[in-house]
Amino acid sequence: MKRTETTNQYHSHRIPADVLERARGLTLSLTIGGQAVSLRITDKTRILQFSVRTADRREAKLRKAQANVDLGRHWQALRQDCDAPPLSPEEAFALAGELRDLWMDERRIKTAAIDAETTLPGTRWYPAEPGFELTPPEAWESVAEALMRPNALKQEPEEFIRPHAKRLLLKKGIGRIDEGSMALLCRALVIGLKDAFALRMRHARGDFSQPPQTFPKWERGAASEPAQGIRDLFDSWWKEAEKTGKTPATCKTYRNSIERFIDHLGHQDAQRVTPADVVAFKDARLAEGKSRSTINAVDLGSLKSVFGWAVTNHKMATNPAEGIKLQRNVRPSVRPKGFTAAEAKTILGASLAVDVTAAPRHLALARRWVPWLCAYTGARVGEITQLRRQDITEVGKGVWTITIAPEAGTVKTKQERTVVLHEHLVEMGFTKLAEGRAGHVFLPASTDTARLTVNRQVAAFARKACPNLKASPNHGWRHSFKTIGRQAGIADSVLDAICGHAPASIGGGYGEVTLRTQADAMAKFPRFELASDGGQRWSTA
Repeated sequence: MKRTETTNQYHSHRIPADVLERARGLTLSLTIGGQAVSLRITDKTRILQFSVRTADRREAKLRKAQANVDLGRHWQALRQDCDAPPLSPEEAFALAGELRDLWMDERRIKTAAIDAETTLPGTRWYPAEPGFELTPPEAWESVAEALMRPNALKQEPEEFIRPHAKRLLLKKGIGRIDEGSMALLCRALVIGLKDAFALRMRHARGDFSQPPQTFPKWERGAASEPAQGIRDLFDSWWKEAEKTGKTPATCKTYRNSIERFIDHLGHQDAQRVTPADVVAFKDARLAEGKSRSTINAVDLGSLKSVFGWAVTNHKMATNPAEGIKLQRNVRPSVRPKGFTAAEAKTILGASLAVDVTAAPRHLALARRWVPWLCAYTGARVGEITQLRRQDITEVGKGVWTITIAPEAGTVKTKQERTVVLHEHLVEMGFTKLAEGRAGHVFLPASTDTARLTVNRQVAAFARKACPNLKASPNHGWRHSFKTIGRQAGIADSVLDAICGHAPASIGGGYGEVTLRTQADAMAKFPRFELASDGGQRWSTA
């Protein structure tokens, strides 16, 4: 997400439901871009939102992924029901060394594991302006003395430091330790802080010599990634799915959905995913206002595909997404899905008025010709916008065709088909226009982004031409084409072949609908004509 008051990217992370109660009142510590960040969880917190401290999208994705790993480690620690093994003195002082190092780095001091929310009475824990040279040595000395004075803290130093000790442990994936280990850790942290303040005091006096005291490195086994990660499953699924014909666009869409699911869970351990987790994800997406088709086909569809593949390949015992779907909301049908005669002719009339020399020319040509091509072929708008010059050919005297080919872009069925053009399109000059173009007729580049942009522009053009339009501005042509074709007496099997629909029966898949059959059908298909007197009429000429 992004906020208007800053160019930096923000990240939203939902707290898993099973740890929400335990997480309340805690302050978590993350490392974002090399800086420590503290996140306070209140009684009302359900979603953590924080800046990833960069405006670069690629870097933001990397920082988001690392934040999810860190938070997943926190949630995993909170799920522990028993104490971790006792801390050794070396481990306690290793954590103290990490805390001291935070306070040694001027760039990270304002977001260290102990920060402004725990300012000592009468002291200032960090400079008001960048640059530690602005803070006199006496300020650091007073902080160090206050930390050692129970009266200043209104409690023993070890008790004061306990919440921060818990925060450091969570960052290491440790939810609970015994009281003896906690007391040892708190004493070590106090020593580490005192050493840090002494170091800052020397810096303020101009002494930048190396710190005399060294601390051991943390060596206890850090929380490891799950043996069967959801991302790993997705990558394995895609390697196989790509070979079976799944498109890169499907990969991108499914990957985004998988990442949203992981964000929702707070972890990526596939073995811990339950049907309740999937239902909660479905409900959360519904609460965000996502459509039924998006939730069922994309969000749940990606989970069912990936987890189903995992079950088939003996990587998971069950598919937690199996059988889960958003129930269909049956709405009263107030009108057909296709265009009315008035709507169709209004859009087509607006297309005739387009200035094809306007810039950008590819969009002007799309507005002028795509609605007419969809009206006379019943093709999907994306299949038309990705047409190339070589896809438009003359197969007989006056008989022109377009080839809808997967290599030109995206075809839903992944099957190439050739469609005979209506003679009205030839008369209006579409084939002559195509002869003067090179490469794609309506696209500036052969990319998914360019194709999607043009498709949306064509839809926006239709809505602007017909403000009260109720049908889908692009897909409505497929419904209208079949309605008009049936009225003209064209067989459904022929209309299916032209539109690229699957046969209605197994028997319907036998044999072919030839170009001659299509040409005969197009001779029956009525013209869309706009009357010169301003009225509108259907013509079967």
